[in-house]
Amino acid sequence: MWLFAAFSVILEAIYFVLLARAYNDHDFSLVYPIARGTAPAFLMLWSILFLHEDPTIGGFVGVGMIVCGMVIISATGLLRNRGSKLHLKGVVLALTVALTISLYTLIDAQPSGTVPRFPTR
Repeated sequence: MWLFAAFSVILEAIYFVLLARAYNDHDFSLVYPIARGTAPAFLMLWSILFLHEDPTIGGFVGVGMIVCGMVIISATGLLRNRGSKLHLKGVVLALTVALTISLYTLIDAQPSGTVPRFPTR
């Protein structure tokens, strides 16, 4: 369990550094929706591949709605700045933040299956 905690601490430290850099170098309206909107999609992928989860149709629809919402929010910010070019570096950095979020969430969820549950009445 301590190994999971150590990996989680390392990934969360990387997350904070990447997020600070992304917010410092790029527009918040570009970084935030991409980072927060794509993390659930990455997490669903990791859960299927590594935890052998079997998401329901509702789960796929829910993640799809989150990603579509992210695209709409990001697109409005990009359309507002028509004169400026797409900040590919900002998009890549935001996707890296999302990847980091999904990985530390996956690692945080892993040891919870080994802890006994509280008794229910």
